[in-house]
Formats: sequence, C-alpha cells, structure tokens
Amino acid sequence: MSQNKINIATISIIVPVKNNQTGINKLLDSFFKTQEKSVYPKELIIVDNNSNSSLLIAEKYLNRGINICVEKCSKIGPAAARNMGAKKALGDWLFFTDSDCVFTETTIEGYLFAKERAIAYAGKVVPLKQNIISDYYKSIKLLNPPLNEQQGNQSSYIITANCLIRKAAFENVNGFNEEFELASGEDVDLGIRLAKVGKLYFASQSIIKHDFENNLNDFYKRFYRYGMGLTQLEKIHNITISIDEIIPKNQTRISFFLTLLLKMAIKKGKNSSS
Repeated sequence: MSQNKINIATISIIVPVKNNQTGINKLLDSFFKTQEKSVYPKELIIVDNNSNSSLLIAEKYLNRGINICVEKCSKIGPAAARNMGAKKALGDWLFFTDSDCVFTETTIEGYLFAKERAIAYAGKVVPLKQNIISDYYKSIKLLNPPLNEQQGNQSSYIITANCLIRKAAFENVNGFNEEFELASGEDVDLGIRLAKVGKLYFASQSIIKHDFENNLNDFYKRFYRYGMGLTQLEKIHNITISIDEIIPKNQTRISFFLTLLLKMAIKKGKNSSS
C-alpha cells in the first residue's frame, strides 16, 4: 500500500472516553496550551462510550479554530468507539489517543519529523506524574512498542495512547476488532494486521503524557485486563506472547514486588478468559 506524506491539516484526532469528564477537560486544556493555532489538525472527535452521565464540552473549548464534536457509541469497548470516530473522520490520517492522556508541544508536530514513510506510526508515551508506579511503567517495555533498529526503527505494533494511522490503511484492514470489548490487546491486534499491508514506524519525536494510576488496586486491575486481552490475541493470531520480554533485568525491591503483582494479575486474567 502506498504511503502519503503527513500534513497536520489532514489529521483527525479521535478520543474514546467512558466516565472521564475530568480527563477530557485536561486533554482539551493541554491541546490548546500546546498546539499552534496556525497548524491545528482538521478536527477533534470525542466518542462517548456509555458514560453514566452525558459528556460535556465546556464553552471555553468551542470556537477556537478547530471543530470539536462528540459522538455516542452504544457498543461496548474502546475498539468500537474508535471505529465510530474513524467513520465520522474527514481527515486522511487518524490520530488516536485516550482520555487519560495530555498533549505536549510535539504530540502532533513530532510526526512530521518521522524520516520513514509508513501507513502507521507509533508515537512515544511517557508518564505524566512521577511516582513509584509511573517509574515502574518507565522501566518496563510497555509504553512503547518493540523496534527493529536494523530496519530503521520499524515498529512491531502500535499503542493507542499515541498513534497515527493513514485512514485508507485503517479501512483496508477493517479497523479495530470489536471482539475486544476491553482496553486490552485491540491496539496490538490492529498493528499486527496493519503490518501485513504496509510498514509501521516509531516516531520518537511525537510525545504524549499518560496519567497512570497511583495505587496497587488499579495497577492490578490494569494487568488483569491485559491478561484477558493476551488470551484473545494468542487465539486470534495463533501466537504465544511472553511477558518476560517487557520485564527489566535489573530490579529494585519495589520493582521486583510490582513485577510479581503484574505477573499474578496477567496470569489470573488469562485464566479467566481461557
């Protein structure tokens, strides 16, 4: 599949959200604080995925030079919500992020510096806050996809906290697999299918900040959910995924404890859906 040069004006931003009005407000605040009005993307599409109360876009975010619209998706899961956003999108490129992320100055512009032409790019994800759990996320190979440096930082898959996909390629592989009803594995699945029709690269200069949880209960729930997603991935693609590849070799006592908790959560999540 051919690969087009990126133009910011042809990018549609898509954000799925469920019960996170505060996160959407922070995301929009960060967007307008960091992005140059002269080079705004084409539009910003927020997809409300069964929130308990209606999502509101404050007046201060409207009439700022970029169209912001809210769509409602009744089908469960961020995969379905992102697909709805993609169908509504008018841009040639689809930028996906999440409601617990905030923009930086280079989130969008950083993709312009990608040397390689590709049908999809994975941007860089860093923790928003500094705490023990965020530091652990930085130490494991989870925030950013594994790279093939011999092939010019070619990426193995994408992470939906920060990724840019050519819309034609997205449609060619039928978008996200809506069988993934949880936020777990649907981005890796899409990346695997995209890699069969074109190249995926890591755009290191595109940086977004992710607001991770700061308590063990939510940490455990995240990796339990990931375990469930891994089971789906392995069944669909007939592969075996080892989590040992993401674990750092040199660990402190704290990171060792978090690794044990991570492995326990993933194992139980996989067992629950097997």
